[in-house]
Amino acid sequence: MNILRRLRVVRSPRLRSEQGETLVEFALATILIFSAILGEVDVGRMLFAYNVVSKVARQGVRYAAVRGYTAGANAATADAVKSYVAGQSVGYVTTDNVTVKTIDAAGTNEADWPASDNPGRLVKITATYTFNPLMMPWLPQSVRTVTSTAYMVIVR
Repeated sequence: MNILRRLRVVRSPRLRSEQGETLVEFALATILIFSAILGEVDVGRMLFAYNVVSKVARQGVRYAAVRGYTAGANAATADAVKSYVAGQSVGYVTTDNVTVKTIDAAGTNEADWPASDNPGRLVKITATYTFNPLMMPWLPQSVRTVTSTAYMVIVR
């Protein structure tokens, strides 16, 4: 009985003062842990967006290179290439965010995709996506632009 009385006297004041402290520490640790988890989710989302943009730029440049101006009824126009890229991007890239250019063999003259271009020139497609993070979107410069450019020689 004497031991129980001592434990009760010793534990009671300490528990009251430490209960609030433990709650504050738990709240701070929880905020930090969830912030780290959501930050990792955002990094994963941004990597996924980059992979999508990179893949559709490569697919679009192949589409344009294979369907050059000599492909007859299947000849690629700038609008057709932009629509193809936007359609392959699962909603990440719109036709406004795609540029289609041609470059001469020397790599010096860059021009908009013409209706009639010669095989042997390069086609260049740039696809862009604006990434908005879920975690801390109110921070300045939190919006990132994901861009990918692909080149290929026009086949026909």
